[in-house]
Amino acid sequence: MAAPGVEFGTKTPISRKGIEPTQVKSIKLISDLDDGAANDSTRTIKEKSGIVFGKTYTFKVESYTNGDPKDVNLVKWAVSYTDRETGKLYENVLKDVSTGDEINITFNDANGCGNNLEIKAYINDVDNEGKLTVFKHNRFRFFDRKTLKTEIQQRINTGKDIDQGQSSMCAIALIGHFMAIQNPTEYEKVILDLHRKGEAIITSTQYKIKLDSDDHLIEMKDSDVKYPKNSYGGKMSYADYIYLFSIKDFLNGIFDYDPDGPGAGGFVEGGTGLTFPNEVEKMMKNILGYKDVKNETNLITSKWANAKDSANELSQLLADGYSIGLLITAENFQHNNKATFSIPNHWVGLKTITIDEQGGKIILTLFTWGDINKVWTVLYDPFEDGYFGFVAGK
Repeated sequence: MAAPGVEFGTKTPISRKGIEPTQVKSIKLISDLDDGAANDSTRTIKEKSGIVFGKTYTFKVESYTNGDPKDVNLVKWAVSYTDRETGKLYENVLKDVSTGDEINITFNDANGCGNNLEIKAYINDVDNEGKLTVFKHNRFRFFDRKTLKTEIQQRINTGKDIDQGQSSMCAIALIGHFMAIQNPTEYEKVILDLHRKGEAIITSTQYKIKLDSDDHLIEMKDSDVKYPKNSYGGKMSYADYIYLFSIKDFLNGIFDYDPDGPGAGGFVEGGTGLTFPNEVEKMMKNILGYKDVKNETNLITSKWANAKDSANELSQLLADGYSIGLLITAENFQHNNKATFSIPNHWVGLKTITIDEQGGKIILTLFTWGDINKVWTVLYDPFEDGYFGFVAGK
C-alpha cells in the first residue's frame, strides 16, 4: 500500500520509432584532393594529398550494412578532428545539420588546418558508422612544416638570420629580430599559427594578424620564379617569408603586398613594401608589446644634428633599456660615403654605438640583412647626412 499523501499515476504507452535496421558502411570523396607539402622536412610537394581551407568538396555514401535506408534523409553528416597541437577534440564543426546520401562541405574552419579530419556519415551511431579520414592542408600548404620549425629554432634567442633579402621588409625584419630575442615563444607561435591557420594573435596585446582572402601569398611555392631570395642569393626561408610578408600585407590597408621576386626593390614591391615610422611605432606597441615608444624621425630631410649629440642620445637610450630601430640612407652608412640623393631607405637595429672623437667617426654594431653583429664605421659628415632618426621602445 502506498504511503499517505503519495499517488501513483497510470503508465502511458510511449510510441517508439525503433532503430533503422541499416547503417552507413562506407563513404567516399567525389571531388579531387589538392596538392600540398609532405611536411616531413623533405620539401616535397605531394599531389592530391589533402583538402584546402575555403574550398568545397563533395562526399557521398558508398555502401550500407543492410541495404539502402527507407529514406536517405535519415543519413546525417559530421566532421570531427583532434587538434594535434593541443590534443583538444572538436566533435562536430559543421555549422548546420546536414542530411542525405551526398553532401557538399565548404571547409572554412581555420583551426582544422594541419589536422586529419574525420568525415562521418551515420544513421544510428555517429562514432561507429561510415568514416573517411582526410588531411586538411596548412594555409601555407606548400611550405613544409618540419622545415619551418627548424628555421624558427635557428632564429629564436639570437634573432640571427632574419633576412628580408632585396625586398623592402627591413622594418618588419627589425621587429622580428627583437621579438625572436625578447619573446622567442611568442615569435615561434606567431609564425606557426600563421602557417597553419592564416592568423595569429599576440598574447600580450591581443593584436590579431590575419591573411586576406585572395590567397596571393599562400599559393606561392619556393620553386616559383617569383619566389624571393635572401641576401646571399638563395631562397628566402619559410620562416622569414611568412613573418615578413604576412605582417606587411596585413598592415597595408588597400594594396596587397607583392613579393615580386625578380623585381624585389622595384616599383611594385617597393611601393607596397614601404614601412613608415608610424607603422614601426605601432608594431612596437602591438606586436612587441612595448609600453614606452619614442618616434623621433624625419622623412623629408635628415636630422642634421651634430653626429656626436645624436650618438650620445642613442647611447643613452640603449643604456636605458630601449630597443632601437634607426632610419637611415643605407649607402651613407654601409659605404661611409654621402649618397648622391640622401633618402630614408633602410631600417637597422642598433646594438651598440661609440664615438671616435679623434677620427671623427661613429662606430655602430647593427642588425641588418640577417647579420646580428654588422659593424659600420661612419664619418660624421655621411652620418649627419644619412641619419633620419629613430623609433625606440621598451
